[in-house]
Amino acid sequence: MLQHIRNLLSRWRLAMVLGLAVPFALVAGYVVLELRDSQYEVLLTELNRAALVTANAVNQQLGTSVGYLTAIATSEAALRNDVPALYAHAQRVMRAMPEAAAISLVGAGDELIFLGSSQKTENKAR
Repeated sequence: MLQHIRNLLSRWRLAMVLGLAVPFALVAGYVVLELRDSQYEVLLTELNRAALVTANAVNQQLGTSVGYLTAIATSEAALRNDVPALYAHAQRVMRAMPEAAAISLVGAGDELIFLGSSQKTENKAR
């Protein structure tokens, strides 16, 4: 009889432990999933923000570069077909635009008329 009561108490304790552990495990799993989803959303928001910042920086840099190249293309030297003066103008632009690696002028027949490299590019080539 005593053995029967011990078995009954053991089963009762096991049932109580499982009865408490299963809901706790479910709540813990739910919290972990919610935390993961929340972190994923934060990561996505940060990645989108970083992509927009980078795209805006690239767009601004391209706008600046196009402005410099338009100034060269519409300069008096370009309108007169004065290649030495145009090359000198391109060199001045290269000094004002340190992020540029080279400015080249290619003719209608795809012949290279000049290639103005920056000092950084020339030093790397040596």
